[in-house]
Amino acid sequence: MDYKKAINFIVSRRREDLAEADAFFKRLLSARPEFRQAELALRAAQLDFAKGKGSEKEVKRLEKIRDDVIDKLGVREKLYPSPHCKKCGDTGRTGKEICGCVKKLAIETRGDCVQFPMRLFEDADFSVFSERDLPLALKTAAELKAIALKGAEAKRKNINLLGKTGTGKTYFASCFAGESSLAGRTVVFITAFSFVDRALKYHTSFTADKAEQLSPLLDADVLIIDDLGTESMLKNVTAEYLYHVINERQLNKRTTLITSNLSIDEIAIRYGERTASRLFDKKLCYTREFDFKDIRKIDI
Repeated sequence: MDYKKAINFIVSRRREDLAEADAFFKRLLSARPEFRQAELALRAAQLDFAKGKGSEKEVKRLEKIRDDVIDKLGVREKLYPSPHCKKCGDTGRTGKEICGCVKKLAIETRGDCVQFPMRLFEDADFSVFSERDLPLALKTAAELKAIALKGAEAKRKNINLLGKTGTGKTYFASCFAGESSLAGRTVVFITAFSFVDRALKYHTSFTADKAEQLSPLLDADVLIIDDLGTESMLKNVTAEYLYHVINERQLNKRTTLITSNLSIDEIAIRYGERTASRLFDKKLCYTREFDFKDIRKIDI
């Protein structure tokens, strides 16, 4: 789903919610005499006040009576449904900007961007780590959680979890995603293979909607690229678009997390010094090289 369709969906959903509330209001007037009496009394007082015959105090008194009836019946949410997004009120926009709820909906309806469960560090089972590895695992979890909670205010925009297979990199990434989502940030998770597939479609497309291939990767508050180094190296595609996405996200102060079995030097050789300099800038990045024992008994 692109942003335009996402906005239309959000606005239409709000319209349907209000239409359903209006239908419920009419049913309530017929079914509950106490509500009908309170509502009609309030309307009469509001009309008198508009004509200059009544008082504002009387209107407020009758509003309270009507509201007390609503609360007694337990139907407030049905009569006045809250918007799904408090930030934009289900309009899809905050000022001139597209609201995060639109980005989230667009992202979540793209199947290749939602492939793993989001967890929280507090629910992680650290007993799977050896006695030797446990202190560093706990330290890493605490540091990643702190970055996630700081959100856009965090100085470290690039997170690199490196190490051999089975050391928990993807598990830590899923916890970081869960913490970020809980903090209200939009998250895209994509494998390196799917990243290249999307980049290739963008590179070879000449249609008007080609930008939709990369927009979720560029616009998400948090982008996670899993298993970097396992994808095909396509000329003018893999390294070039990886640099483009990482660079654009860094310029826009968005968080990018990668997991990889490659070392820092191997990443520099495979993708070039430009990409490595963006990923491993000490002022802007957090890098953890996992030297843990295999913990694949964690259910990822």
